[in-house]
Amino acid sequence: MTDADDHGLPVPAGPDAAGGNRISGGVFFHAVIQGHTVAVNLPPVAPSALAGLPASGPAFTGRDVELDLLLEVLDPAADGGTPTVCSVVGPAGVGKTELAVRAARVARERGWFPGGVLFVDLQGYDDQRRVESADLSHSLLQALGVHGEYIPSRPEDRARLYRSVLAAFAEQGKPLLVLLDNAAGAEHARPLLPADRRTRVILTSRQVMSTLDSRLLGLHVLDERSALDLLGRLLEVAYGWDPRLDQEPRAARELVRLCGYLPLALRIVGALLVQEPRKPLEVMLDDLSDERARLDVLAVDGLAVRAAFDLSYQALSPRAAALFRVLPLGPGPEISTEAAAALFGDERQACRRLLESLSRAHLVESGTAYGRWRLHDLVRVFAIEQLNLRVPEHERGAAVGRLVGHYLDTFRDLRTRIRDTGDDEAASWLRAEGGNVIATSASAVRAGRPADAERLMNDAVSLVDDAFRLPVDQLYWRWFFFRGARRFMEAFEALRQHLLVIRPACSVRLEDDVVERVLATVDDVSTSEEAVRSLEPAAAALRVAGEVDAEGRVLVDLGLALLQEGRAREACDVLRRALDRFGYGGRGGSPDDVHARTVLHFAETATEPREHDWWSQRHAPGRIRRSPRR
Repeated sequence: MTDADDHGLPVPAGPDAAGGNRISGGVFFHAVIQGHTVAVNLPPVAPSALAGLPASGPAFTGRDVELDLLLEVLDPAADGGTPTVCSVVGPAGVGKTELAVRAARVARERGWFPGGVLFVDLQGYDDQRRVESADLSHSLLQALGVHGEYIPSRPEDRARLYRSVLAAFAEQGKPLLVLLDNAAGAEHARPLLPADRRTRVILTSRQVMSTLDSRLLGLHVLDERSALDLLGRLLEVAYGWDPRLDQEPRAARELVRLCGYLPLALRIVGALLVQEPRKPLEVMLDDLSDERARLDVLAVDGLAVRAAFDLSYQALSPRAAALFRVLPLGPGPEISTEAAAALFGDERQACRRLLESLSRAHLVESGTAYGRWRLHDLVRVFAIEQLNLRVPEHERGAAVGRLVGHYLDTFRDLRTRIRDTGDDEAASWLRAEGGNVIATSASAVRAGRPADAERLMNDAVSLVDDAFRLPVDQLYWRWFFFRGARRFMEAFEALRQHLLVIRPACSVRLEDDVVERVLATVDDVSTSEEAVRSLEPAAAALRVAGEVDAEGRVLVDLGLALLQEGRAREACDVLRRALDRFGYGGRGGSPDDVHARTVLHFAETATEPREHDWWSQRHAPGRIRRSPRR
């Protein structure tokens, strides 16, 4: 007869007891969990819980490379240096569970895990439903066939028994695959990891878990082709065939872009389109185009992008959450650690650590270089919502002011270093941060700081002249900043000078590039007031390039703007110049020529030309193009 301790566990008696708990012939299902020699009798039929994988969706696509990498870890024939745990990490809604379940099914089909698959959803990011490993071990042991009366009461004893049972399955030729889904972090998952190498584990989490000695597999959003394929498959599953993606290819591409190529968002859009089989993609696109309502649209039948992001956000520390909320105030495509620190009003090292924690939680992504960060498009929309909900207006304005101050200080420091060490550092900085400077200028205007915006752009242009030696580089960056600041007259003048500088080189390619910039900047001119101020230098730039037809079209738009502003006499002069250009280019009688003559006739004969909406007749963006070279 064996005595039991206070927890009901067997205590060996007799002469062997002093030698260190030697037990022979015990079985786990009789609560023997410790000893040097333990024989385990497994149930003759695998418990049904080991066949409880969730269904694998029929629209799995775009993950072939990641699936192969995951299967390499699961392969029992892998060499001894291969980790036994693979951690699939990525942001909410990226498809981690779908990939893990697909890999588990493929592994079972290949006969790698005859013992079955133990699937556990840890609910790590839902405070109401989160399952702690200590509480879970009892039900896991039952799933593995251990009767309740034989399960120890202490968590640490249950954990040892759990690992021993997994090892016993493997020892008797029935290794298991353990799939731990949605872990909150390394410590959430660690107690559930097996001790033997024959039992493999797939672990999914939004958090990078670097302390588990696992193979890390980072999952990112889909590329455009795979996103379109996923959307198409979702519609095919419902209807067998759906023509909408083929009928509206442009809308389809824009639709997946607005979904950020995120599988969860694509699945929601697919479900919404399934609900309304006659709904054109253009209408769905209109629904998503309003950024303020986009996350409201991306919700259906218990699936919601906002809710998925919110679970990750709620798991942040208070300071990390506060930083996350202000990041959208740095409106460029990426933000540096230094700029983020300025926004947040904290020192650089502390901010870097917070950004790294946001990156581990997949709420920010690494940018194009170390120390640069970016927000996924839909995460940015969510962050803007949090900003508007939780950050008062005066705090937002103060944050933008700190960011402007950071850039102004940086300009001053770079000019000092140019004198000491040369211009390479300043030029590299402008290439990396130029877009952010423009975006910050626009933010300053929106925050009611127009003087800050103007000073920022003036200092940027001043730095350009110091940072670049060649006139072509200086003029390119002048255009870049003036265009970004909507100072179109100065932007067109920089382009005109650029064309004059490169003319001696007789380079068709260089000239074509500059002309395309002229036309792209013309497309940016959106009001008649802007046109009156800026289209004359645009026409002058095109004249330098010999682009007669494009010059004529720009002059027509200038004439329409002048009419809109009530300056009919000047408009008539400009329209006659446009007709001269069309005639010079051999395009008399062309649609452009007829349009100009019609507008000129009305301008000369109308008694109240300003009552007409002349500006609406301008060329639509993208319609002023160059003529083919003869």
